[in-house]
Amino acid sequence: MAKRIKMSPYQSWMTNVKDFINHIDIQRISGIRSILGIDISDNHVHVVELKRRGSILNKFSGRFEVMKHFQETLPGDLSATERGVRLKDLIAKHGASARYAVGAISSLGVKTVTTPIPTTIARIDEWIKDNHEKLLRVHLSIDLMAFSYEILAQDESMRTLEISFVKKSEIEDYRKLFKAAGIELFALAAGARDAVNALVVSTAKLGDKRFLHFDDQFCTITSFSNGKRIKQEQVSTESRPEFTDDTLGADSGSIILAGLVPEGFKNRDYETLKPLNLPTNHTLAVGLAIKGFLSEISPVNFLTHFERDRLSDRLHKSLTARAVLALGIVVILLLGMEVMAKTLLQSRIEALDEMMASGGADIAAVQALDKKVKTFERNLAGNESVLRRSTFARILHDVASSAPDSMWLYKLQIKENEGHNQEVFIYGFARSDESISRYLSQLEVIARPIGVELLHSGSGHGADDIVQVKSTLAQMVTFEIRAVFSGN
Repeated sequence: MAKRIKMSPYQSWMTNVKDFINHIDIQRISGIRSILGIDISDNHVHVVELKRRGSILNKFSGRFEVMKHFQETLPGDLSATERGVRLKDLIAKHGASARYAVGAISSLGVKTVTTPIPTTIARIDEWIKDNHEKLLRVHLSIDLMAFSYEILAQDESMRTLEISFVKKSEIEDYRKLFKAAGIELFALAAGARDAVNALVVSTAKLGDKRFLHFDDQFCTITSFSNGKRIKQEQVSTESRPEFTDDTLGADSGSIILAGLVPEGFKNRDYETLKPLNLPTNHTLAVGLAIKGFLSEISPVNFLTHFERDRLSDRLHKSLTARAVLALGIVVILLLGMEVMAKTLLQSRIEALDEMMASGGADIAAVQALDKKVKTFERNLAGNESVLRRSTFARILHDVASSAPDSMWLYKLQIKENEGHNQEVFIYGFARSDESISRYLSQLEVIARPIGVELLHSGSGHGADDIVQVKSTLAQMVTFEIRAVFSGN
């Protein structure tokens, strides 16, 4: 069992970033809205234009919408260039707007082989070159062939490869064909392998299925096990025109038909694939269009590295131009908002100026009243000392007028506390405690203090401030009273 390597936090973060970037729909951001899938051979042409819907942040979660689909039968003796011209006229006739397409080489020069190889082989390309004659079972120089492969399965010891071989002359013919049609290719596939893409998108659970796709000359049989594609083989419909459940190695319930299905199969109890509700003969064209949107679904591509790089550069230039345009629009909008804000502010200021000009008399009256209020406030601030003196005079008058004849006052203290109230301490002497009680009562009635209390009363002996006028007078009673008057 292989040992799992624990990734560092940085490696994990980088993996998540790469995964997020790989999910972004660069094509849609670059302005590509639809792609053509073109299934063209010597005898027929099927074209489907697909558009992808969904979030641009996850290209794998979108759905496909059919924009156009059409077909035409071709004479078998046309050259590649002549077929390209017929294709160009057909696309213009039906009004397909897509600028990019994915095509497939459909000819006798295509051969697909499934083979296992050890995982110890690091350079797969060199291994295929060294073993191509064994794989093809013919003596043919590798210089005349081109190949592309994908890995179907892999474990610790073995890989399962699906290798597609195509004659270079066939690739050149199809390059001329699409050039004459005025079409820019995203990818150039081979054979009917990409018909499986339409099956994968259209079927929720594949399980153990046999998928049979028919074209003019071959039946391509793709085998699935537990939903995974494990094998593909091509069978000539001429050398083996009859297929039975035994020869296919499956019961009728697990067989799916697609493409140019022969009449003999239509009467059997087999499921027929209708991708995206289109006729089954458009299956390969639908799969090719899907390949254009999701190149990861099928890596086989016979375009040269130069052609792929040129297409990638064009997409990135388009993406950059759109990003610059979007940034320019944002800047223009921000500047426009600033101009609008300044214009609005200026209009408000002008409206206020007009209002002030129309109501000049009222404004002058308000300003004059404001000056009078400020003058009055200054006068009040300057007369605080006068008001304070008036308050002291009232307190002295009330304290003195409340005293009975049998009482004498010799000291008075006035303090202003935190609440701006006047706290008054009254010192004096009386002939009796009864005189002090009568004075307290008179003080509450006449002076109306907030509070009044007797702090001290007693004999006059020892008091420095008491002077006895006559020796015959009885001993006096001294007292200290505290009274609080409101400062208002």
